[in-house]
Amino acid sequence: MEDPSWPQATGTYELEVSGGAARSARVATDPDLDMGADTLGAIYLGDTSVLQMVAAGRIVENRPGAAAEADRVFHWAPAAWGVDMW
Repeated sequence: MEDPSWPQATGTYELEVSGGAARSARVATDPDLDMGADTLGAIYLGDTSVLQMVAAGRIVENRPGAAAEADRVFHWAPAAWGVDMW
């Protein structure tokens, strides 16, 4: 993951999910998926799916099937919604 606004966060992270709980840690292995922090944020907040981002060229799938797995992990319905009245 690349994060131009906070370069210290740039790196490879492993996401481990078990029993409905998740944890992540920085690792020194090659990533299954390549994406930027902005793409990860959009997925995490429910604005788009992993598979949509792959189709748009915003995620590179380095291991076949990794995008479908990540899509299942990050999917939730309804999508996140925050209202701001200005």
